[in-house]
Amino acid sequence: MQPRSVGSRGFLIEAPVRATPPAPAGDTTAAIGRALVGPFAVTLELLGVLLVAALLGALYFARSEE
Repeated sequence: MQPRSVGSRGFLIEAPVRATPPAPAGDTTAAIGRALVGPFAVTLELLGVLLVAALLGALYFARSEE
């Protein structure tokens, strides 16, 4: 019977070999963009306008009275 390896060397030797997953076909950037923003494009735009208005309002109230 062979003695077991100890430490990191033993861990690497006994670790199972895994196959790498296949690379996705084509460019997925456009698909990810459509999935994130597609159904909520109008909502996202309105939220952006609301946040800009809130920022301008905060700047108005935070200004000094000099």
